[in-house]
Amino acid sequence: MADGHWSTIVTRCGEANGRVLVAEQGSAVVGFVAVLAAQRFTELDEPPGTYALVTDLVVLPSHRGRGIGARLLREAEAFVRAAGATELRIGVLADNVAARQLYLGAGFAPHVEVLVKRW
Repeated sequence: MADGHWSTIVTRCGEANGRVLVAEQGSAVVGFVAVLAAQRFTELDEPPGTYALVTDLVVLPSHRGRGIGARLLREAEAFVRAAGATELRIGVLADNVAARQLYLGAGFAPHVEVLVKRW
């Protein structure tokens, strides 16, 4: 599963001016962020053009709470700003409280809420 997801990340980065930024401790990778600088708007109520999108943000559980995710987000934002993006989006599951707090603390604001009914 991870290999397939990695291939998807690499493909999307190639299509939308993306980058994968890595956090290391010593010689070990402890986290990464994948960000696209030019994701096309697709919804009818959105403007023409592109926006930036964080597709993945992962920090090893053993390294969470140390500011690594916040640093990765800052680096992702710096990259997309330099690439000319004027808007950065990120998705979060409603029950992922820690991630939601991280994103709100980094200056993200709720934009669209999707409600799901499962049976």
